[in-house]
Amino acid sequence: MFNSLLEVLARIAPLYIRGNRIRSGTPNADLPAELRGEIDRLEAVVRKTGVFFPRLAEIQTVWKGRCSLPDALQYLRDEGRVKRVGADGYVHAEAYAECVRAVGFWFAKHESLGVGDLKEIYGMTRKHAIPLLELLDADKFTVRDGNVRRKGPALAGAAE
Repeated sequence: MFNSLLEVLARIAPLYIRGNRIRSGTPNADLPAELRGEIDRLEAVVRKTGVFFPRLAEIQTVWKGRCSLPDALQYLRDEGRVKRVGADGYVHAEAYAECVRAVGFWFAKHESLGVGDLKEIYGMTRKHAIPLLELLDADKFTVRDGNVRRKGPALAGAAE
């Protein structure tokens, strides 16, 4: 039934599918300048923290936007500008890409990566290391093997 509805709608206007979202008209949302500014300021807050990603409660203390914070964060996720990490954290895509590169360099010299190793690489606590490792696992950059991680299949493609 849903697919039939999509076929009918596609005959009326172009449909663009990204993940589990469907929109008509244009592939990307065209935001008013004021809203774009709010979203860009939110992105700057997340970018500034690097791999020491902020959690939702921390972001809420500085959020001054008129649109809802969950909607703004979802927009940034849809655009690929931030990634959700852990239950309620957000890491900027550039910081996450740097983390992937650092893990790739680590595996060039080591067989496994533990929580302590990631903490040492970045000087971070378990609060940030464990959710980052879980995200790396989910994205197949690493594969969990007991208490350590092994090089994942996606890491070979990221290194190129």
